[in-house]
Amino acid sequence: MMKKNSPLPLSATINESEFVPAPQEQTLLSPYSQPLNENEEDTTAPNPPEINWAYDNFGDKTGYTFSGDTTDDTTPMLLGHAEANAIVKIYDGSHLIGSALADPHGSWSYTTPVLSEDRHSLTATATDPAGNISQHSAPLSINIDIPASASPVIPVIDNAIDNFGDSKGRLVNNSTTDDVTPVLQGSAEVDSIVLVSVWSDGYGHLLGSTLADGHGNWAYDPASSSAWAQSDGTYTFSVTSQDAEGHSSMASNRFTLNIQSPDTTAPDAPDINWFYDDAGKSKGYGYDADTTDDTTPTLVGTAEAKSIVLIYDGSHLLGSALADQSGGWDFTTPYQNDGLHSFTVAAMDSAGNISAHSENFVINIVSSAPEVSGISYYLDDSGNSHHYYNSGTTSEDMTPTLFGHEAQQSFINIYDGSLLLGSVSTDTSGAWNYTTSELDTGAHDFTITTNHDGHTSPHSAVFVIDIEAAAAPEGNIINGQDETIYLGSAINLQNGEQDTLNISLGDVFNHAHRNIFTLDNDQQLAITGDAGDTVNFEVGNINNWHDVGETVSGGTTYDIYQNANAHTDLLIQHGVELHLVM
Repeated sequence: MMKKNSPLPLSATINESEFVPAPQEQTLLSPYSQPLNENEEDTTAPNPPEINWAYDNFGDKTGYTFSGDTTDDTTPMLLGHAEANAIVKIYDGSHLIGSALADPHGSWSYTTPVLSEDRHSLTATATDPAGNISQHSAPLSINIDIPASASPVIPVIDNAIDNFGDSKGRLVNNSTTDDVTPVLQGSAEVDSIVLVSVWSDGYGHLLGSTLADGHGNWAYDPASSSAWAQSDGTYTFSVTSQDAEGHSSMASNRFTLNIQSPDTTAPDAPDINWFYDDAGKSKGYGYDADTTDDTTPTLVGTAEAKSIVLIYDGSHLLGSALADQSGGWDFTTPYQNDGLHSFTVAAMDSAGNISAHSENFVINIVSSAPEVSGISYYLDDSGNSHHYYNSGTTSEDMTPTLFGHEAQQSFINIYDGSLLLGSVSTDTSGAWNYTTSELDTGAHDFTITTNHDGHTSPHSAVFVIDIEAAAAPEGNIINGQDETIYLGSAINLQNGEQDTLNISLGDVFNHAHRNIFTLDNDQQLAITGDAGDTVNFEVGNINNWHDVGETVSGGTTYDIYQNANAHTDLLIQHGVELHLVM
């Protein structure tokens, strides 16, 4: 009887003292094929191989087992003969369970994975080096029966442990892991040997063994076995245990893991195939080294399916696009200045791996600037006058209105020298106008630029307006009559007679001008007259007007009445009587 007190190697070795020679009457060395002529193609299938016997090296009874025998060894070693150097495939019924290689004499052996407690019909085929496959051998029928009283407790695979990558920890049955060597854990009979088998893609084999401790706990690292593939795939594990007397348990539960190692391979570099120009007069597809007037060209290319495509102009990241299921992608660039642009792309897959950059894709952008007509004329509506004037004229209007005509749906920028005053858009006919904010006196050089279809024109021709302060007019002479008059910024009542002038608050606001008589930045209206003349001023609210002192302008002394809220001054010559009327 063979005692078991240590883990078994991957392939069990039969000690010389335990080896039972085969009966002499069985002939093992028989010809299986004849040599071929050197130039003759081998199309002849080998003779069927033979399974001569199985070897039971566990339990109370060990030794050779022949067809029809019963054994308590759940992993018997099969021995047989086949064509020299042939690949021998072993079947349990119709299920392929593994393979072995016949040596130069045709001998082969194979230790099965854990077999269930039942009758098993084992056959083999031989495949020669030319790929010809033999018929199945005669079956070796063995009955696996483990005495209930002798069988150890059926072991259990409880879980596996993932020790690799970002997500580590306990794995349950049917888990997916990126650890190619997950550690199996479970329970079995105390101090028993735990045999671990694995199945993948229809093949099964004994992987290795480990010992259960004094509490029955065991762990097994597949990395300790040279038979472990350490590759991606779905693997199903099962274990049996053997006690010190060599009794084998029934097979445990099956424990399946889906191993998917992390993706560390960068995608292939993507491509920019062409670009699309949808601006200006010439639209369509363009290619590497082409010239376009589109300042926002659309790049089109291919990359790994569903990857994120990163788009660069030189070393500057412009943005990203998502490749579709076929790998197609497109990206419209933000505004690009005129000149050569060297675009490249890189692809990032779902695992975060980034490819090398694509080849440079060069586009020469030369935007076509729209023509600009410029400023046509301006409106001077100072005082009571409303006149249109051309460039090079003088105006007393501190806020002239500029007029022009450009392409429909254009955007107009108005400049005074290099200073941007403001912007307007053309109407549906292309017309535009712009009223300036209050200007300083002196010459002003106005220009415009126009932007249409994303292209900006150069500056227009200079349009000159010379702004001058309004001069104090002579006013009207009133001959002894009471009347309301509407004049310029000065009213003269001097005629040697006693005159009465009726003036409203609106008259003052409408006809006053800034800084005409005093430099206090207020609107001002002056009234001159003879001693005894009367001005009736309808003010609305007397409390808004105050006598703030005197001033002398042009040799004439005036009393100043001021409305601080309205920033307006009314100047009345000394000797003229002012009546504030509600």
